[in-house]
Amino acid sequence: QCKAELILRACDSRAVFFSSMGAALKLDPTKVRGFVFWDVNGLKETNDTLGHIMGDKLIASIADSIRGFTNEKCRAYRIGGDEFIMICEGESELKMNEIANEWRKIVEQTNLTSDITLSAAVGYAAGEGSNIGAVIKLADDRMYANKLEEKKQRKS
Repeated sequence: QCKAELILRACDSRAVFFSSMGAALKLDPTKVRGFVFWDVNGLKETNDTLGHIMGDKLIASIADSIRGFTNEKCRAYRIGGDEFIMICEGESELKMNEIANEWRKIVEQTNLTSDITLSAAVGYAAGEGSNIGAVIKLADDRMYANKLEEKKQRKS
């Protein structure tokens, strides 16, 4: 299978995300929505040391792990080369935190038997549609803060 097939089986694309968000905001602009962002850690190193096939496997495995949290309320999208977002209709920040923490636990368990180490920085937030830009930015900012914290931990 090619890289696109592996990844797209798990998550919709960036274009579908923006289309879905636009439609959802038109339908109910005040509804609370939760977001979880993921940014894969170690992709460049994986590509450089193990090859692009393993890098593709890393991205596909992260996508598959995220897909386990999708349902009629929560949809996942690949919005960049190694970035994913989940949007959950009507869900609180507490629920987004639960998803992020449960995802981390699943990845820890997966890594015990996997031939490739899964890791991603995670950030989340929730809020009303009228403030959706600020909510998305907060989730993204938290994800990047998590990425910096994980880099510091790996170096020490």
